[in-house]
This record gives sequence, structure tokens and C-alpha cells, in this order.
Amino acid sequence: SLNLSRLSVVTDTALRDLKLIDPILGGVKKAGCEIVNLFSEVPSNSEVEVVKRCAEAAIQKNADGFLAIGGGSVIDTAKGANILLSHGGDLVSDYSGAETLPGPLKPLIAIPTTAGTGSEVSRAAVILDKRNHTKLSFVDHHLAPTLAILDPELTVSLPPRLTASTAIDALTHAIES
Repeated sequence: SLNLSRLSVVTDTALRDLKLIDPILGGVKKAGCEIVNLFSEVPSNSEVEVVKRCAEAAIQKNADGFLAIGGGSVIDTAKGANILLSHGGDLVSDYSGAETLPGPLKPLIAIPTTAGTGSEVSRAAVILDKRNHTKLSFVDHHLAPTLAILDPELTVSLPPRLTASTAIDALTHAIES
């Protein structure tokens, strides 16, 4: 129903190397959707240059949407890359801030592997600009993923420390709001 045929997958090296994403990728292929790119260079905090590389890879492969499998950094990277895939331009000068997007983005499916970031349902992304030593906020109603798939099985194998960290992160976001 999302009219996707050429997906760019965004994840991190740990999920790729542990093959935790393989059953998901198999299901995507079985549904008749081609995976044109697997971008797994996402660091623990999303970065502008990483987002640009992710977008460039999707553009080169003529992707028509993104599948993000991972934590908040992975999903925020996919959100930022989706801006560039959908509208082009410069991520920092054209789109940082609130309600800056000129229109809808291509479909983004988010499958979180941590509990707590909320990035899979929010209309915001936080991306580090290492060059200027700042965290940039991108907030727009078009940034919310098209579809969020929550599978508790994906969080079962998380180390206890990461489970606790993401739970505290969720709590602090709730208190902030």
C-alpha cells in the first residue's frame, strides 16, 4: 500500500553483523520489494556527514523509500537522508529548524530495536554537526515515519545496560515535555 519497490535500508554495524536484520530483510524481499542499498555506517549519535552519505547512496540507487532498523540514531539518520532523497538541497542550511520542509517525504518504515527513543513515531530528528560542534534539531510534521513496526522480540537480546539506558532516555524525554 506504500507503493515501494526499491528500498534503502539503514541500520548499524552491530545489527548487521549479528544478522538480527536478516529475517526482516527476507520478509521485505518475499513481499516483492528490492533492497537496493544497505547503509550500516550509523554511529551512536547521528551525524550530518553520515546522513549525507546515506542519502547519496539512496539517490545513486534510485531508492523510493527507506527502511530504518535500529535505535534512535539509525531512525534519525534515515529521517535526515529522506529529506535529501525527497527534496535535495543542503541538510543544514535548508532544513534545520522547525517546519522547514517544502512538502511530504518519501515513505519511511521504522523498526526500532530499542525501547525508549520514540523516534519511530515522532516528527523530530536530532543530528550532530561535528564541524560546528552543535546538535541540530529538525522538526516538521512530514518527518514522522510513514509506518512504525514495533516488535518486542527485537529488544529481548539487548544487553541490560542498554535496556536501562533507553528506558531512562524515554523517561527524561517524558519529563522534559
